[in-house]
Amino acid sequence: MMETVNIHASCVSLDDAGKAFGAVRNCGILILGESGAGKSALVLQLLAAGATLVADDRTELFVKTHALQARAPRNLRGLLEIRGAGIVKLSFRASVRVAMAVRLTAKKPPRMPERTFYAPPGGLSRVAPVPLLAMKSNDIAAAAKLAAAASAFANNGFLDNAP
Repeated sequence: MMETVNIHASCVSLDDAGKAFGAVRNCGILILGESGAGKSALVLQLLAAGATLVADDRTELFVKTHALQARAPRNLRGLLEIRGAGIVKLSFRASVRVAMAVRLTAKKPPRMPERTFYAPPGGLSRVAPVPLLAMKSNDIAAAAKLAAAASAFANNGFLDNAP
């Protein structure tokens, strides 16, 4: 049986949201942050730009073909919470390879941060870590920044060359 770890995070597949930057379509972005940090709001921005929902608020991580993968728990598939409107049902991707992660913070990240990586918890630590960015939770350019970064990392081999 495949080991899974259920974490407090959201996830999207970049798909058409990264088209302007030449990003790989099925590039998974894991969105981490405390409750109320803006994970669902960032997911909504990415969906509006052409991404596809994978999971909102709870994400199951697992390893398949030596790569970190993400999916929604069965009872949450296709559900997205829109603060002020409630929970809506949307089309979704069953799973995606996680290519990068972003941690939403209240503080503005440094302009030129050091390269950092997200290592999944539990028994999934045997998989290579993925690039991790820090982003201010209310950054109006967050969706575009993530699409551009995902494209740059993928096109420059950064995704496959973790330390």
